[in-house]
Parts: sequence; structure tokens; C-alpha cells
Amino acid sequence: FSPPSPHEKTMGLSEVSNCKQCHVFQQTEEVLVETDFVGIKQDLREGKRLNSLAPPVIPHLILMRENCMACHTGPAAREETRCSHPERTNCRQCHARSVTSTVFDR
Repeated sequence: FSPPSPHEKTMGLSEVSNCKQCHVFQQTEEVLVETDFVGIKQDLREGKRLNSLAPPVIPHLILMRENCMACHTGPAAREETRCSHPERTNCRQCHARSVTSTVFDR
């Protein structure tokens, strides 16, 4: 199994975008080839929840990962990151990137 495209909501891309805008065909038979590509470094530090009953915070950047379902649901999802409630489609309604304040500002 392979997950669906995680880029369908990325600005400038959609579910009908051409994958070859960023992904290219293999140009050699070698398995490992040197490249100067530098991806976005993942910051997988565990975020701080507002309280012990709050949903877990999102431990990675959202850029080009807007489609949570691509990695967290279905048969291609890893067991340890599989969502237990995929019927709730707006993940960021409850799961935040991080907690910035515990006090409301006026």
C-alpha cells in the first residue's frame, strides 16, 4: 500500500497536480546516488499540551503535510501513528501545532 498524496491542500498543488513538478524519474540504475537536495528538517520534539486531558499536539511542521489522513489513516499508516478517529475530518480543530499561552489575551 502507498498513502494518498499529502499535498492536496498545499498552496499551488491539488489532488490533480502533476507529481513531476517536484518528483523526478530515476536517471540511473544505482540504488544510492549523491544529491544536493536538502529537505525540510523534521522537528519531532514532543509539544506541550495545555493540560493532561488535551489532545496531543502535532509534533511536526504542517508545510506540505496538510493532509493528515495521508499518513495517519488507512492500510499504509504505521500502527504507532494511526488515527483512532478518522471520521473526524478536521484534525487541527483539536490538535494544535503547539501551545503558546495558557492565558487568554484581551
